[in-house]
Amino acid sequence: MDMMRDGKRLLSFIGLVVFLAVAFALALPAQAQNGDEPRRMPSGLAPLRNGASSSSGAPKKPFFQRSIRILYSYEGENIFDGFGWAGMALGDLNGDGVRDFLITAPFYDGFVTQEGRVYVYSGADGSLLHVHTGDPGTRLGYSAADAGDVNADGTPDYVVSAPGAFGDQIAGRVVVYSGLDHSVIREWIGDVGIAFGYWIDGAGDLNGDGHDDVIVGARFQGSTPGVLPPDGPGRVYTFSGASGDVIWTRDGFDAGDQLGGGVGHIDDVNDDGVPDVVAGASGADNNNGRAYVFSGANGSVVHTLAPTAPFTSSRTYGVFFARGGGDIDADGTEDVYVGDYNGVNGDGRVYIYSGVDGSLLRQFDAEDPASGVGPGRGVPDINGDGHDDLVIASWTSNSGVPFGGKVGVYSGADGSLLHLATGRVPGDALGVDALPLGDLNDDGREEYMFTATGLDFSGLDVGHVYIVSFRTPPGVIPGPR
Repeated sequence: MDMMRDGKRLLSFIGLVVFLAVAFALALPAQAQNGDEPRRMPSGLAPLRNGASSSSGAPKKPFFQRSIRILYSYEGENIFDGFGWAGMALGDLNGDGVRDFLITAPFYDGFVTQEGRVYVYSGADGSLLHVHTGDPGTRLGYSAADAGDVNADGTPDYVVSAPGAFGDQIAGRVVVYSGLDHSVIREWIGDVGIAFGYWIDGAGDLNGDGHDDVIVGARFQGSTPGVLPPDGPGRVYTFSGASGDVIWTRDGFDAGDQLGGGVGHIDDVNDDGVPDVVAGASGADNNNGRAYVFSGANGSVVHTLAPTAPFTSSRTYGVFFARGGGDIDADGTEDVYVGDYNGVNGDGRVYIYSGVDGSLLRQFDAEDPASGVGPGRGVPDINGDGHDDLVIASWTSNSGVPFGGKVGVYSGADGSLLHLATGRVPGDALGVDALPLGDLNDDGREEYMFTATGLDFSGLDVGHVYIVSFRTPPGVIPGPR
């Protein structure tokens, strides 16, 4: 998410996007500003119309479209925290009948200590439920995910990684927290320098023991110390939620493949009754990248996925964004979402592959040069046509203002645009992450999280996160304000 996340590229407000080779090289001067927890803009007193109260430092009108309703807005504690680097929908942690969510800031405190923080929020009212802070240098919150019910107590749990920075003498750490009381349920620590926990996800129940399991990517596993770019094949681990034991591992096929830069759960695609695993190998095929669907039962290869020409050796194919994408073609099998946010010379691209046979179902290209198309997720069918849909961000898009970013919701059936949010704040890179959250307020509409971290990357402002819905029916795209 180099953006976005390690591999993300640092946005400059002066008009340049300074792309980083990998996020471990992200080394900005620290300009920490002490603050409290991210401030939530008022949302309970009256509906917000495309903005927040004047008491907040966040943009009052972050979108061009009037059709967007902001339920909650948040801003980071310090510049350079990376607040909004990643967001994730969780299950219902507090038993109020509404799904909750989290937001990460892996470079907290202002890129000085890089402890990292993870903020867990109530979906029902937007209030802060819990904060986790990492140890110095560990970058807690680099990745995070819904873990399912790991301890089988009836409450969904969540998993967070702290991979540190490549080259640091810090061992990556992955922690499962209880959704019930936020205590540590399970913890794994990797070897130094392999980016253990670079990306993670909940796996579902891979071994049939009634406990959900965990997927962990170690993107630089096997790399030679001091060699740049890292030359390791990378590795994907799956761990038992019940015992913590390794279920299976899978290494990249060749040196420099960097398997594990993106990992994700996908429902059973090979009809063996076990959920499966998606993983990106951004360095494969001369840095053009490959992605794989692995059997959740034993790690064998089910599908091999590849980008389409032109090939630009972006080294971002399948980084962060490699996962199940919903059932786009309505054939009863979940399909695969792979993003390449710096592919095609920065234009970016999103690929949707069939879960049945791995064939390319749909490709989303940039509408404008250097748009950074790639962040996103599958969305449960929002227009009632029987096909799941997609939310896709163009985090460096200039279509509204320079590097303002934009996010679209697209039909899974035909790829048409259903909703649009265009960033109004120059340089803020709306769409560093973009994901559905479910219907949080029981109004029959899907809510979404859009993060905007560009000005934070540039050292000009803190990160901003918006929880939004669209007032117009799917497919009705109003003009700008």
